[in-house]
Amino acid sequence: MLERSGRDVGRDTRLKAVMDRDASFDGVFVFGVKSTGIYCRPSCPARRPSADRVLLFPTADAAEESGLRGCLRCKPRLASRRAELVGKVCDYIQSNLEADLGLAALGVRFSMSPFHLQRIFKAVVGMSPRRYTEECRIRRLKTHLSKGHPVTNALRMVGYSSQSWLYKDSTGKLGMTPGVYRRGGVGMRIFYRIGDSPLGRLIVAATEHGICMVHLGESDKELVNALYREYPKAVVVESDEAEAQLEAVLG
Repeated sequence: MLERSGRDVGRDTRLKAVMDRDASFDGVFVFGVKSTGIYCRPSCPARRPSADRVLLFPTADAAEESGLRGCLRCKPRLASRRAELVGKVCDYIQSNLEADLGLAALGVRFSMSPFHLQRIFKAVVGMSPRRYTEECRIRRLKTHLSKGHPVTNALRMVGYSSQSWLYKDSTGKLGMTPGVYRRGGVGMRIFYRIGDSPLGRLIVAATEHGICMVHLGESDKELVNALYREYPKAVVVESDEAEAQLEAVLG
């Protein structure tokens, strides 16, 4: 699940984003140049310095505390403000899964139009607020199921008053039935792929029925270990069969 857990994007990933002028990382971090004393967005069109001269900072504030000044061309502080706002939206969603989290309600909560909220949220997180909310609810549902809560109770804990949301397509929501999930994915074949996202390394795993894990991590090994821990009784293989799911999540 794409969750704001305090993880940092790896240096190699960030350097690649700088060299590629990858706009999807705008607001995720800023980079500075030792020789000029200026910091920029990753997508800044300015000429690129050598990697050994690049300084990486999580926010514009951190860059300025180090004595750097913002680029007048790409205005990196605006991107940082956008990322900070989206971070607050993510935190609100994670803490209020039982509330109305539709675009209109979120727009009122954060004093912006639903269209603007959708646009900046997707640019920073890589998915819409609706998709993010559902991923949060599915992850929380899995936690409750793994602790032995009845399905009805578990659903209510994540904001659903009935089982219709899950059982309309229960295998599609979890990638398997709730019973099979409780038993560690017994009898399931799970295929996965790992790729880069604006927030770090991302694993997407799926069964023949649908996606069963979307998770961020600092390393591929960490992500694969998390997959095995969640599904200890499934057959897990890395496969191009998960490529379409990975592209859909990052899309």
